[in-house]
Amino acid sequence: MTQFQHPRLNFPLDAIEWKEGMLLAPQHFQQESLRTSMLAAWHAQVASPFHFGVTAIDIDEHRLGSGIFRVASAEGVMPDGLPFRHDPSQGELVFDLKPHANKLTNSPAFVFLSVLRFVDGRPISGTAGTRYALYEAANVRDLSSAGVDLSLGRLRPALALHLGEAPESYVSIPIARVEVRNEAYTLTEYLPPMLRVPDTSPVLRLTKELCATLRRKAQVLDDRQQQLQLTDDPEGAAKLCRQIEVLVTPLPPIEAVASAKAVQPFTLYVALTGLVGPLAALVPGQVPPELPAYNHWDPRGSFGEVFDALRRLLEKGTKENFSGFRFKPEPNAFSLAFRQEWFDSPLVLSVQRRRGVTDEALAEWMKSSVIASRSRVEELRTRRIPGLGREWVDRFEELIPTRDTLLFQVTPDRNFLRDGEDLVIFNREDGDGSPRPSEILLYVRRAQQ
Repeated sequence: MTQFQHPRLNFPLDAIEWKEGMLLAPQHFQQESLRTSMLAAWHAQVASPFHFGVTAIDIDEHRLGSGIFRVASAEGVMPDGLPFRHDPSQGELVFDLKPHANKLTNSPAFVFLSVLRFVDGRPISGTAGTRYALYEAANVRDLSSAGVDLSLGRLRPALALHLGEAPESYVSIPIARVEVRNEAYTLTEYLPPMLRVPDTSPVLRLTKELCATLRRKAQVLDDRQQQLQLTDDPEGAAKLCRQIEVLVTPLPPIEAVASAKAVQPFTLYVALTGLVGPLAALVPGQVPPELPAYNHWDPRGSFGEVFDALRRLLEKGTKENFSGFRFKPEPNAFSLAFRQEWFDSPLVLSVQRRRGVTDEALAEWMKSSVIASRSRVEELRTRRIPGLGREWVDRFEELIPTRDTLLFQVTPDRNFLRDGEDLVIFNREDGDGSPRPSEILLYVRRAQQ
């Protein structure tokens, strides 16, 4: 990632001496207006070092396909504190990429949205190559009396686009990274500096997915903990309680930030880094990884480092050795596509009972069922052979049944299993009033990474 310099702050101009009887000139008002805007920008950037970036941007990807980079609309704040806004009514804001096709084929390049730097004493408008573009605002009303409408000259930032890097005389924001891939102009996965994280941002989506994963894992651990308490395993229950506490304690602050309508990227970044320490505590001998400094110029890269670290810690700290696969309900049966690699794995069925069904009745239903590949079921049923062996167990390694489920360890047997066929659990006594399960899951051991 290209390293960008943190913005240089323009120190506000010194105050004007206002006194009675002084002769007023345009310079007095120009300098006072400049000082006011520079004061606001100075205080904002000192108080919030990352107070620059886009709040909205729309790049015309249809035109991009023909080699024209067009900004349909944009809004934000330049690194020197200058607010900017562009829309189609202001004319075209385009850059022709075609002369740079060879360069873009070898490596992606940034597209910068730029405006001339402010230099005290240099004209800011009225000539070519100035910081502002002058336009006429018609029919401006007198807001305090019924005066006549006037036309006023207004100034808006004279925005320009540059490829690769902007000249030193400009202040700029990288808004995209483009390349030629398979002879087509495309955007790479780059997020520009942002003043706030939009609702559609992949950063916000990944944050919410992470929060959902933490909640799901905490719920699974809570179910296991309660079952361990029932089986008189206080040591195991206490260990799970500590893991649950680590997962849920930092969760509400992150969810509060992620659900806010307007969140600054650095605020969200700090909230996410608050998870790194607790999750590291779940891994024996693991100290929190040292993360690189937050890079406001490359939010995707900075957030990517945090998400990668959190995924690794979460996987190690709450490692799940088994994957669950849900059976599909059928008349008098349940079925699941059986995979070749499962032959060498322990097979455990998690069978969920319906309300009003006892554990004993459900266990009897499982005992009387035929479990085999689909093509073998009818033959085995006729010969009254149950197929794969199964045993009702209180737990299997880390698998602990919840309040309304039973676990059955199944013995793989190639006499009853055939490649490429569904595994079927069939029970002919499966009419109304039967203890048929509401759901069946097959747990198999995950492959070691």
